Amino acid sequence: MRHSFLNNLLVSILSVLTCLCLAYSIFGAGLYICTTPEATKTIGSSFSNWDRAVFPEEDMAAIAESVREFSVEGTSSEELYSEIENIIQKNYPAVFEAFKTGSLSDEAQKSEYASLFGTSSLSTLSERYSLPQDALSHLSDCTPIFTTGKISIGVLCAVGIAGLVALGLLRGRKRIGSVLMLSATLVFLCIVGLIVWAVVDFDSLFTAMHSVLFAKGTWLFDSRSLLIQLFPEAFWIAMASLWALTSIGLSIVVLIAGKIIKH
Repeated sequence: MRHSFLNNLLVSILSVLTCLCLAYSIFGAGLYICTTPEATKTIGSSFSNWDRAVFPEEDMAAIAESVREFSVEGTSSEELYSEIENIIQKNYPAVFEAFKTGSLSDEAQKSEYASLFGTSSLSTLSERYSLPQDALSHLSDCTPIFTTGKISIGVLCAVGIAGLVALGLLRGRKRIGSVLMLSATLVFLCIVGLIVWAVVDFDSLFTAMHSVLFAKGTWLFDSRSLLIQLFPEAFWIAMASLWALTSIGLSIVVLIAGKIIKH
């Protein structure tokens, strides 16, 4: 009797842990899609109004990809600033030359882009045309979040699969199917809750997420800054939608698989 109770308790605990690991993995799957170069380029060109930004659309796309590589993949800041520097040189040669030589020509002084000049470091240029140190620091803060997130998703997915195997050996295919269905349902309910929150007040959802992940005051930037021109609110709404659709799609697949296995 005691042995049976402990065995049932062990299976119940294993079922819950497996369900949570799989739910986390299903929900987090959208991260892999959202951090691809294709997602950044497609969503940026469609929702960020790059055609009306300080640089031409193709150059904004190039900077956005460099920012993605820096914040997601951990490339060097030198590579990021080199890309921005080349784009400034291509679009505003007079100002770029002044930046290099230390003096503004008469033509450059009359330009609306004269504010680019006045510093010896590209990282401290006007935030409208470059990425100042506070923007760079924020992007650097994103790197460990993306890295940890991807690693944790992979590890918990492996743990979840191992849990399914163990449950199959202990209770058979019906338990596997039930856990899969419960995991998918849990993810679906979480996403629905987040969607409702976003529809009611997207700003509060965005603020809450950033407050959890970043130090206070380190993620707020002027609406005219290059960083916000690259990734305005519409960009993040579209990116969140892509994440949600990815996770919902995977949830449906897992739910169907669970039903098939169970029955």
